[in-house]
Amino acid sequence: MQPPAPQRDSGEPATVRGTAVGPVLNGSTSTVVTYTGADAPEAILRWRYAPDGWAQLRLYGGTGDVTATAARVARSLRFGDDPVPLPGTVTGVPAGLRPITVDVTESLEQPGSWYANTTWSPEPASAEPGRQRARTLTVAVSRYRSVTDPFDKANVDPNTTVDGHRAKFGGLRGNESLTVYDVGGATVTINDDALLPAGGTRALFRTVRLVPEPATWHTHLLR
Repeated sequence: MQPPAPQRDSGEPATVRGTAVGPVLNGSTSTVVTYTGADAPEAILRWRYAPDGWAQLRLYGGTGDVTATAARVARSLRFGDDPVPLPGTVTGVPAGLRPITVDVTESLEQPGSWYANTTWSPEPASAEPGRQRARTLTVAVSRYRSVTDPFDKANVDPNTTVDGHRAKFGGLRGNESLTVYDVGGATVTINDDALLPAGGTRALFRTVRLVPEPATWHTHLLR
C-alpha cells in the first residue's frame, strides 16, 4: 500500500513533488520521495527490506544533508520476527477477529510519552486492504498525563466512570468508543465498529491486563 502523505502543521494536504534514486539499502537502490509543504529539511526514504516487505523512513528537521542522515539511520535498522513488547494484553477479543496492525510510538520531544494500539478485523488476509479496514476493533494504551487546558487533545472530558476510573463513552448505531483515564498511570481506549455486543467495550476493558506500573513503561524503540 502507498504510505500516507506526511501531515503538515498548516493543514494543507501534502502531494508528491517528485522521486529520485536513493542510496543502496539492503542490496538495492532506494527511492527518495519529496512532498510539498515542508517548512524544514525533510527526507523520505522507501526501500525493499524483504521480498514482500517495504519500509519507509521520514527524517524531518535538523542540519546537514538530511538524505545522508536518513540513509545512515536506515542502515542501522534491524528487521526480524521478534515479538513486539506492548504495555498490555487483552484476552476478550472475539475468536472470529484477526489482528491486522500493531502500532507503537514514543515521543522524542516529550520523554515518557508513548502510544501503542492493536487493530483487529473480521475479514480474511486475502481480502483487499480497504475491506479489512472497513470494520475494525482497536484497543489502544497510552501514558496518562494530567491536562487542564480544555483545548489540549489530551484533556480529560469524562461523562461516566468504569470500575472507579473516569471515562468517556460514546456510541451510535452499534459503534462504540470508550476511553478510560488513569488506569495505573495509563489511558485505555477501545473503538468498536459494531463487532462487539452492545456494551461490549466495557466488558472488553475488563479483560485488558496492563504491565506493572504502566506509567514507567517505554517502548523497545529507544535503547
